[in-house]
Amino acid sequence: MNLLAAAALLLVQVQVDQKSIDEAIAKGVAYLKTAESHGHYQIAHCDELILYTFVTAGVPGSDERFQKLLQRVLT
Repeated sequence: MNLLAAAALLLVQVQVDQKSIDEAIAKGVAYLKTAESHGHYQIAHCDELILYTFVTAGVPGSDERFQKLLQRVLT
């Protein structure tokens, strides 16, 4: 019971501010702009997923990496 109470108290104490969230998203987008688009045994790449992430993160359509991925998806 004490462990459960300690875990609940820890969850209550954890506070996440919008600035931290925005910084984490920016780091993720920066990584994806340079990351390779690997696939697995059923698909050749994950361009669609990276593009979706860019769209939801607000990366402009004029971004060079965005355009490269979009062209690869459309061909």
